[in-house]
Amino acid sequence: MKNEYCGVFANLITSLATADGDFDPGIMRDHVDWVVGNGVHGVSCLLGSGGFTYLTRAQRRDVIRCVVDSVRGRVKVLAGIMGETTKHTIELGQDAIEAGADVVVAQARSYIPLTRDEAVAHFCRVADAMSVPIGIYNHPRSTGFTISPDVYKELIDKAGAILTKDGGPDVSNVPNVTSICGENFAYLSGHPEVMLGAFAMGADGCDVALGSVIPKELVELYTAACEDKDLVKAQQIFSRLLPVLQAFKRIGTPRAAKAAARILGVASPIQPQPVLPITADDEKLLRNALAQANILRA
Repeated sequence: MKNEYCGVFANLITSLATADGDFDPGIMRDHVDWVVGNGVHGVSCLLGSGGFTYLTRAQRRDVIRCVVDSVRGRVKVLAGIMGETTKHTIELGQDAIEAGADVVVAQARSYIPLTRDEAVAHFCRVADAMSVPIGIYNHPRSTGFTISPDVYKELIDKAGAILTKDGGPDVSNVPNVTSICGENFAYLSGHPEVMLGAFAMGADGCDVALGSVIPKELVELYTAACEDKDLVKAQQIFSRLLPVLQAFKRIGTPRAAKAAARILGVASPIQPQPVLPITADDEKLLRNALAQANILRA
């Protein structure tokens, strides 16, 4: 039996009050309540689309506390603790635990790309300082380090890792990881355009920013593919959502998620400067994609 961190995890965008990065807890509370009410199995915060790099330590703590309070125990909360150093990551982890996160999610993040030994040592030291389980965020494009299946196994054995949000683009990584990591380790796909393939190849769920704006549709896809084992229906749902996935890829997920939140009226669309709102052409692309998927209705 798999652990309890399976299903659709909504990678939450962080609601801001101003372009200077001031956090808006009121809008965030409403957004989290809406997402959870649409049936997701869990939420994550302060990952890539959560804009953690633009927030101070105190703001990150406020975000996690707001998310935990808004969830009210209905689903699990994963909190990103991406710091530039191991010490900073540990401090963020301790803040997340104090705020009530169920799992802290770390990354092999460093200006100087890490070696295997350095990455493993980083995760182990962080895990040793935590009183809750640790998750892994594999995002080679931003870290310069790829967590291979054998590194995952080492992190399970040495750091007690219980899940991953895997943002690698190679769907073949799913069976490679799940076959070596065992049933107590949850593989959450972090790449929307390969999500259906990941589900079909044994992924335990997903953790994507799309869950912040179209949670109901992603739950329907997961239910068809992973619970009902109805790949024909899952393919139909995936094909309907594909224009949105493609628009997110072209625009860039953090920008597209905030823009979709504005278009659909579900969360604060404000981007932290220097990030600007999307262009008129991208706005048209995204609106058309949402309309094709029957999400945006006239």
